[in-house]
Parts: sequence; C-alpha cells; structure tokens
Amino acid sequence: MYASDCSLLEQHNQGSSDPMSDAAKEAVEIDIKYADFIERQTKQLQQTTAKYGKKLSSDMDYMAIKTISMEAREKLSKVRFDAQHDTSMCRKSMR
Repeated sequence: MYASDCSLLEQHNQGSSDPMSDAAKEAVEIDIKYADFIERQTKQLQQTTAKYGKKLSSDMDYMAIKTISMEAREKLSKVRFDAQHDTSMCRKSMR
C-alpha cells in the first residue's frame, strides 16, 4: 500500500479507529483506482483554462483558415467586425 493510499484511508475514516463501513471502503477503492485519471483530467482542465485568457490577433484572416468550416470562418469574421465596431463606437462616445 502506498502512502497516498493510506492518506485516502484516513480521509474516509476521518481518523477514527472504528472499522470502516462498506461504503467508506468502496469510496477509498474508487479514489485509489481513479486517482491517476483524476490527476490527468485536473491538469488538462488547468491547461485548457489557461488558454482562455489568450486573445486572437485582430488582423487574423479567418477566411484563409481552411481547416474550419465556412460557417465558422464567417462567424469569426463577423464577431471580429462587431467587436471592432463596438470599440470604435465607444471611443467616439467618450470624446
């Protein structure tokens, strides 16, 4: 048994010296069985979340990207146009 397995046992038994219930034993077994998977998924989620903060270039030519559908290229181009339009309108109203 690994040290991490012992800590999982302690978490589910909450330091009690009483025998663990069947439900607690099952929970520990599941935690141990899926610990690597959960750790990988957590790392992947952190990496994906970090990517959300990155912005696309404002002069990117979406129509030149052939690996996405025409509909997606059109929508991306429209969103960029709308965002630029909104920004210019805000600047005008601040003057």
